[in-house]
Amino acid sequence: MRGHFAAACSLAVLTLFVVSGAGYGATISNSYSPNALIPIGGSGLYYVSISGVPANAVITNVEAKFDYIAYGVVQNYVSCRFNRGSDPGSAGGVSLVSQGSLPAGNPGTYGYIAFAYWNGQGVNTNYYFRFFTASGSPYPPTINNIYVRVTYELPPSAPTLIRLLHQVQPDATRFCLELRFWC
Repeated sequence: MRGHFAAACSLAVLTLFVVSGAGYGATISNSYSPNALIPIGGSGLYYVSISGVPANAVITNVEAKFDYIAYGVVQNYVSCRFNRGSDPGSAGGVSLVSQGSLPAGNPGTYGYIAFAYWNGQGVNTNYYFRFFTASGSPYPPTINNIYVRVTYELPPSAPTLIRLLHQVQPDATRFCLELRFWC
């Protein structure tokens, strides 16, 4: 009987737990003030830089807006394309505002307009606005400020293995907690 008691008392119980850190989301924004006229029959390219976000963050939403002066009929001649990472030109990226849909403003603000187009991509880059003024406008509009707001999330951290070792001995009880990080 004594041998069975000694064997039972030196029994080790091993329990494993896997704990994963939850990911989290955040928003970062920035702006630029071109205070520039967009020439009649021409265009103007401006960008807002977003940086300082962890490299493994991914976009969940991008929003863009701008402040302008365009009233009378001038607002009807203004359009804008918006893109992440490069000049949208006349057909790339997404349409932020199409010709004929900008409200009159002296001054005015258009946006924030939300886009899911770049979801899952990296956050740190330049976000480009390409403004156009169609021929026939009586005067050029002014773009005062451009704004970008990016919502992103970080993936959950790698799981952490927790091993709890409970060893029963005839004369004492000992607990050992060991943490190991997976890469």
